[in-house]
Amino acid sequence: MASKEIKQLIQQFAKLPTINSRQAKKIIAYLLENLSNNGIDSGNFILLLERIRTNICKCEKCGNVLISQDYCEICYKSEKNFSNIICVVENLYELWRISALSNLDSYKFHILGGVISATNGISPDMLSILSLVQRIENEEASEVIIALNKSYNGSITVNYVANILKKKHPNLRISTFAGGLPSGTDLDFIDDRTLEMAMNSRILC
Repeated sequence: MASKEIKQLIQQFAKLPTINSRQAKKIIAYLLENLSNNGIDSGNFILLLERIRTNICKCEKCGNVLISQDYCEICYKSEKNFSNIICVVENLYELWRISALSNLDSYKFHILGGVISATNGISPDMLSILSLVQRIENEEASEVIIALNKSYNGSITVNYVANILKKKHPNLRISTFAGGLPSGTDLDFIDDRTLEMAMNSRILC
């Protein structure tokens, strides 16, 4: 039987997305078996986690997570390239993924913080929609790409955000993924090449 502390650690890992209790046990078992050999540098592993925990902060513009940095690399690239296109993404993972696609790394980005979901109790006022509206005005954006999952809640959020932006900025170009992405599809199941094509051949909302 595992000790109390190890059980608690397993429970914490099981809270992570896509990881169940059985998978959490495998991860912890691997870590414990390899922390003392050349597989994992235990001291550096713990040091990095502590450094991230104590120094984590967010970019005030896009929402990217920073570790003791004075500037956001993603925002820096977009400003350097004088970009006036803002790409709206659901979360940090999607920010990292989409901003890494070729020809898209110069876009400005904005993390929405989720999607509207009655089931999960997420209402529009809990998302960073108002700050997006303000950014569009302050930064004189010419286009906003709403790059959210093609799920039911994602589609509802795309329509909601698009309607808000149309009222606030009637001359703004508002687009989303091309119709090639199947409805109900999670972006996790879309390869980078297909995602890049859907971004480059986007359609108006």
